[in-house]
Amino acid sequence: MNSREITGLLWLFFAAYWFVRAFSAKKTVYAESFGARLLQMTLWTIGFFLMYNARLVGTPLATPLTPQNEITTTIGTILVMVGLLFAVWARRHLGAYWSGTVTLKEGHKLIRSGPYGLSRHPIYTGIVFAFAGTVIATGEVRSLVAAAAILIAIAIKIRDEERLLQKHFPEEYLLYSREVKMIIPKIW
Repeated sequence: MNSREITGLLWLFFAAYWFVRAFSAKKTVYAESFGARLLQMTLWTIGFFLMYNARLVGTPLATPLTPQNEITTTIGTILVMVGLLFAVWARRHLGAYWSGTVTLKEGHKLIRSGPYGLSRHPIYTGIVFAFAGTVIATGEVRSLVAAAAILIAIAIKIRDEERLLQKHFPEEYLLYSREVKMIIPKIW
């Protein structure tokens, strides 16, 4: 099995887990617009299409970025696993307040413990690390372009989540944002 197949399977297991856990969320009382969600999903679809479409082999998008050897594929695959596990930990910790869209749930509370004590958006932190690992493991231009599309989708979603949380938890979220970095603990 090559690195693209391994990382693809890891992402597939991650998506399956996400789908199954979506049924345990609380009732939504506010959701982002359809247009915002459509834009994000379009960028995610473009990203995964670029990353895993076999038809792109032999095109300029398949130009190597990094040397593909045991070291780069191992480092990349480990980053994918660690990133996805961190995102799963954050998803589990968020529990019934999680949603695939920017929402407020019934009785919504601001979670600040566990991975949310390290990063305000630890699910995205994990996904960012997993995509960095995917780029390293697969080592092609298309992986970098795909990661860029997905990072744009994540940036849009973070912006919308920040606005909603600031509006719903004005004082508490202001304090939280001063104490905990947005994505990378102690850095960003």
